[in-house]
Amino acid sequence: MNGLRFEASPDGKEIHAILSNLDMETLSVDYLRSQFNLTEFRNYFLLDSELLKAITLYKGKVAESGNGDGLLDPINIVVAQQRDAVLESELSDDKMSCSLVVETAYGSDNPDVAAVVEFLAKAGVVKALNDSLIQSL
Repeated sequence: MNGLRFEASPDGKEIHAILSNLDMETLSVDYLRSQFNLTEFRNYFLLDSELLKAITLYKGKVAESGNGDGLLDPINIVVAQQRDAVLESELSDDKMSCSLVVETAYGSDNPDVAAVVEFLAKAGVVKALNDSLIQSL
């Protein structure tokens, strides 16, 4: 199977799949996902629904063209995106404990220890921080 490539948008925040000349028998979401995971973009957030949409568009255009050999005008669709890490904190009612929820970044850097400590300080948590736990994030 050839005619598949992944390219970053100019700002690097989105990854486009470009489909042009593919074997219809083996074209599947699993195939596209496995090919994506071989690229330097594998750490981006992959949108499975967009992979399915790309396949549907590709098969529809090939059927319209009547050309079983592929497309002259390739399908170009965003299939992955960069997502920053998300930090959330929950303070107990008595303000004696805090839970930190960290959603990892996709295609960008996770917050370092200083950023986590700064986030907690903004949330009002400044004492009795478990440094080893924060380091382990």
